[in-house]
Amino acid sequence: MKKEQVLNPKLRFPKFELMWKQVRLENVFEEFRSGNGITSQQISEVGEYPVYGGNGLRGYTDSFTHSGEYLLVGRQGALCGNIKLVNGHNYISEHAIAGQANGENSTKWLAYKLDYMNLNKLSESSAQPGLSVNKLLRLKLVVPSLPEQQKIASFLSAVDERIELLERKKEKLEAYKKGVMQQLFSQQIRFKQDDGSEFPDWEEKRLGEVVKVQGGFAFKSEKFKQTGIPVIRISNISNNNNFIETENLVFYDTIKNDVNFTINKGDLLIAMSGATTGKSSIYNLNDKAYLNQRVGLFKRKSKSLCYAFLIQFVFSTMFKNQLKSLLVAGAQPNISSSDIESIKISLPEFEEQEKIAVFLNTIDQNLESLDSQIQGLRTWKKGLLQQMFV
Repeated sequence: MKKEQVLNPKLRFPKFELMWKQVRLENVFEEFRSGNGITSQQISEVGEYPVYGGNGLRGYTDSFTHSGEYLLVGRQGALCGNIKLVNGHNYISEHAIAGQANGENSTKWLAYKLDYMNLNKLSESSAQPGLSVNKLLRLKLVVPSLPEQQKIASFLSAVDERIELLERKKEKLEAYKKGVMQQLFSQQIRFKQDDGSEFPDWEEKRLGEVVKVQGGFAFKSEKFKQTGIPVIRISNISNNNNFIETENLVFYDTIKNDVNFTINKGDLLIAMSGATTGKSSIYNLNDKAYLNQRVGLFKRKSKSLCYAFLIQFVFSTMFKNQLKSLLVAGAQPNISSSDIESIKISLPEFEEQEKIAVFLNTIDQNLESLDSQIQGLRTWKKGLLQQMFV
């Protein structure tokens, strides 16, 4: 009874009752070997057959070495153990292992299974990770019957298709927002007043005329704590989204006269040195935080500026292009408060700023909703895999 509990997963589809069995990887694959060597001169942007390496599509060629449904395992480097499913006539390079199930097993199910097993942990070296085909062939795994494999793979494929659909929808909305922002800030598209009349012409200013970029406080790292007031450092400025990265938050005791270094929800921040220099984030936590050195805080100093409009401008290509020309490249890129304040901004009347901000914020809310759905599905799928595999 104990053995059956070990070999059967917690979650199964109805009518499947056969016990899962433990086998070696070599017993479930018809083919499992490294791809063939191919030079960069043989790969082009066009061609009849795709060329796959350890990290997926590399280009195209006019010859192929594999056909049908294959799973690829990244064999070397940073993507060692990476799993990808491909189909059709293709060329697989020596940087990937090509696997095709035998008649008693499903290639698609095995792709999910091997991905779940995290093959990277079996790499031969930490300096330059690599996987041995012979070592993998001796690997033990627990498998169900072919019909149950197919049922699981079909279900997980449907989940993945839903995730991919949402990701494509998000990508299209991001592209739409980028395009419409370009038209709005270049004044190709204009809003009208509520009575239908035109707004006045925009006025060009320096950012420093309407905002102050406040630098942070030199907190002592040895006094960082696990509780207290959060300290936002440059590592908390995200490369992936518009909000704060919270995984490596540190905390501090209350400091005296902290008004200049206090961050509140909705404040706009910018990294002023390091790998994320020029990246901006909106502080989205409910509790106040402290501003660390080399992080800039945009503080409004003119009532003619709508802060929500400023946020959209800072995330626009117009701001980023000007910032790029000001960045000081060295061992560590950096930028000063005065540099940021020298950037030009075209300002419409406050009411038109509000209309632009509301319009773009609505798109942002839709993007956040899509992202939440994607992350929720990924989390749900991860939980399912833990219960559907042994």
